[in-house]
Amino acid sequence: MFCDVPPTSKILEGYHALTPSGPRPLTDEFQSILAEADKPKKGGKGSKRHTKKDSTKERPSMAPKPPSQKRKAPTTSTATPKRIKQPARSRKSPTPTPSQSKDENSDSDTESEIRIEEDPHVRNEEDEPIRTKEQEHVRNEEEEQVRTDREVTYNANTTTTNKAIQNVGALFQAEKVNFAELRTVFKSDHDAFQTSIDAKLTKLQADLATENEIMNALAVKEEKCKVLETKLHFTQKQYESIWQKS
Repeated sequence: MFCDVPPTSKILEGYHALTPSGPRPLTDEFQSILAEADKPKKGGKGSKRHTKKDSTKERPSMAPKPPSQKRKAPTTSTATPKRIKQPARSRKSPTPTPSQSKDENSDSDTESEIRIEEDPHVRNEEDEPIRTKEQEHVRNEEEEQVRTDREVTYNANTTTTNKAIQNVGALFQAEKVNFAELRTVFKSDHDAFQTSIDAKLTKLQADLATENEIMNALAVKEEKCKVLETKLHFTQKQYESIWQKS
């Protein structure tokens, strides 16, 4: 693989400078720390926690351990339901032993746990009618508030609408009076104009009648003039004929 790489390559020098990988050797210090950690120590939970914390603080980086194989728990075909521990009735004894007192304490703890688990359901069942009453009361108050608001808005709208209608009615009434006055004025003007036209027409008719009479008189005079003209012409001819004979 490295045949084609020249010996003066920096990559090859860096590769040879790397430390070989593998598990680190256990020194005496590591072995003493492991031995102290495996020893059982006396004390409660607090002391165990304290020692574990101290040991974790004091431990340096350890060698990698091989992966531990976890045992699989046996699977059962049917899952067994967990039974709730009910309080056991303890018989009174004149001198209870420490084991009995421990059992009583555990029973009282289980009783308190069961009561704590059951109390919320009981309280919820007891508080449910109270909550429903409160909800109904709140709902009724809201409905009443909405009803009052609706009535107030309806009354306000009706008052404003009635005022607007009254104002419009008064305006139309004034306009109606003005139109009636204008109608009377126009009617009087029309009557005066009609009378003047009738008078002028009657005058024109009278003038036409007089004109016709004058025209008739002129026609009669013209006829008379024509008759006299013909008579004059006939007499003149007779006079000329007599004059020639003489």
